[in-house]
Amino acid sequence: MSKTSCAVGGLIGDIAAGDRRESWTRVSTYISIGLIVLVCRVLGSVVLPVYDDAFITFRYARNLAAGEGFVYNPTEWVLGTTSPLFGLLCSLFYRSGLPMPQSTVGLNILFDVLVFYLTVFAVSSDKRLRFAIMFGSLFALSPVMTRVCVGGMEMSAYLACSIFAVLVYARGKKNTASVLGAILYFVRPEALILLTIMITLEFLRDKKTAVQMSLLAAGTLIIPLLFVNHFYGQFLPESVISKSKGSTSLAAVVRQLFASDPVAVFLVVPAILGLVVMIRKARISPIVMIWAGLSAAAYIVVRPKMWSWYGQPVYYSVILASAIGLLRLVDWKMPVRRTIRTGLGTAVCIFPLAAWLFLLAKQGQSPVTVNVYKPLGSWCRSHVKEGDRIMASDIGAVGYYSNARIYDLAGLVTPLTKHYGSLSDLIQEELPDFLFLNSTRFTVTMMKAENLRSIYRPVARFSKNGKTQLDLDADKFPEHWSQDYLVFSRMVLRLPP
Repeated sequence: MSKTSCAVGGLIGDIAAGDRRESWTRVSTYISIGLIVLVCRVLGSVVLPVYDDAFITFRYARNLAAGEGFVYNPTEWVLGTTSPLFGLLCSLFYRSGLPMPQSTVGLNILFDVLVFYLTVFAVSSDKRLRFAIMFGSLFALSPVMTRVCVGGMEMSAYLACSIFAVLVYARGKKNTASVLGAILYFVRPEALILLTIMITLEFLRDKKTAVQMSLLAAGTLIIPLLFVNHFYGQFLPESVISKSKGSTSLAAVVRQLFASDPVAVFLVVPAILGLVVMIRKARISPIVMIWAGLSAAAYIVVRPKMWSWYGQPVYYSVILASAIGLLRLVDWKMPVRRTIRTGLGTAVCIFPLAAWLFLLAKQGQSPVTVNVYKPLGSWCRSHVKEGDRIMASDIGAVGYYSNARIYDLAGLVTPLTKHYGSLSDLIQEELPDFLFLNSTRFTVTMMKAENLRSIYRPVARFSKNGKTQLDLDADKFPEHWSQDYLVFSRMVLRLPP
């Protein structure tokens, strides 16, 4: 592959040229760094919890495996997961009797290791070892990448498969890449951004091939979308529609994408340097950076309520560019002997492992897992009967740990068909058996009002901080969302219709 074609279609460097043989020392180094990535992610899975949203997909998968259909509430055909293909994969875990959500988290960890190797072995062999050390260390260390991976969502699969699609495109398999890009739409709808980039770039080179790619992508999409529309009555998942209606400040979106944690903030400057190096030296194709840039732009324009997993292509691209930028800084500032470089390389590799081990020793198992998910599961098994109705603000874990009919206040799986003046009016109209609400000052103040206090009483609290007090003193509760929940039980019988 020529440098020009690589600049247009490749991921990094000249992935097709040169001798592909590696010395055993190099190979063992690549294996060691991959193991460090794996171990760091495993440690992260202990200190960080599964996302509440991930349990939504798990419930879809469990219902499908049980023969109820790919639904959240049986008989209610609403597509509330943004990743139906990932949900279908999870259903195979249930059918196989594998433990959940551990199996999904383990699969995500393997996908992240695959991301590391796909990225590293796309680099030309003369640059590969140094790049593997720098990129692998940053990738293993990254708090936000680890958080997304172990959160149980589909994003690690989406990232690995997206990179693979780019590499396939780089090797000249343009039609195959377009089909892969179209399939990825059913993992994350944002895959259309990557698919559009590949087709557009190909249109600038070969219009005939671009038309073929477009037709193949459309053909891949159309039949599954028709099935989705047939069963659910719409093409887009209800979760996408509901989340797009939110509005977040520009500063909050930018902060989540580029300054989600101290490591991400530190990487901004070397990422800018790395981007300049890539543009000047044509060491990386524009696809990955354009993909990250357009993904970020889409969220900045729409400004939905931001969750950490939304920005994974951006986080990956920043780490990628940072690795290149930091390597350039090393070249400029460290003309030292090989033995010193070897020692520094070893220290760089070990540092992420030491950091995650330190965090595990300091914190232990995730407080959300210990204080929210585990006791919530036990409470649901003891108090919630099949057929009970729960109105919830966060529907993931409470829906997963119970077989109740969930009324979703966020509108992800039960879109509201009536208009109410307030949440209080909605509760009084529907009169669910339980309320599962975020413990905020607004919630406590609302539930202390006479109209609801005479109907519901607090019966349980699940807080990541271990708080279990049911004293409804609004000043003792946070103003904004956190994984702190109050459960209220209905004291009066449902009124006849």
